Amino acid sequence: MIRLAALVSAFFVLVSGNVVAAEATENRDSFVDEIVIGVLDHDIDLIASSHEDGLALNAELRFRSPDFFDFMWAPRPTFGITYTTDSPGTNTAYGGLTWTIDILDNVYTDLFFGLSVHDGNDDFDHFAAVSSGALTDDSGFEKYLGCTVLFREAIEVGYKFGNRSQYAIAATVSHLSHGEIFCNDSRNAGMDHWGVRYGYKF
Repeated sequence: MIRLAALVSAFFVLVSGNVVAAEATENRDSFVDEIVIGVLDHDIDLIASSHEDGLALNAELRFRSPDFFDFMWAPRPTFGITYTTDSPGTNTAYGGLTWTIDILDNVYTDLFFGLSVHDGNDDFDHFAAVSSGALTDDSGFEKYLGCTVLFREAIEVGYKFGNRSQYAIAATVSHLSHGEIFCNDSRNAGMDHWGVRYGYKF
């Protein structure tokens, strides 16, 4: 409960400052289509098992979909970073494509697929060390992710509001893993986040 309260509090602090900045720099002709910020619960038990703790701050830029993406339902090129408050903890940067699907007038879902790189642990398998008895406590190590480049998938469901639906608030879930493709490692521990995000569309 304390962790959830911290998540919500930090999110609203970020949103209040971002609203002012976005309104002051509004430019509807910009090639940047949307900015998104959020607060995430870091490395949760979902698809992957949890190892690191704390919250993560997330920021994302979504660009206008170029005409040559129309054949695949006009996804928006997307780049973002996630910075964790945990120490030790794994930070990530990612890029890919975001598809937006309108469900109702103001309700939508976003689907993201792309690649991510991280600054964490991709060489010491602390899980194996604990299993073999060589290590009794692996809490001081960043989560072993196998390799530096990972797939990233995310889904969020949100609500748009404002006089031109320029604001959005959404719940999001993301997953990182190498899928036994980027490196020859069958463990594929992966990492998951969930949280809330605020978007401003130019």
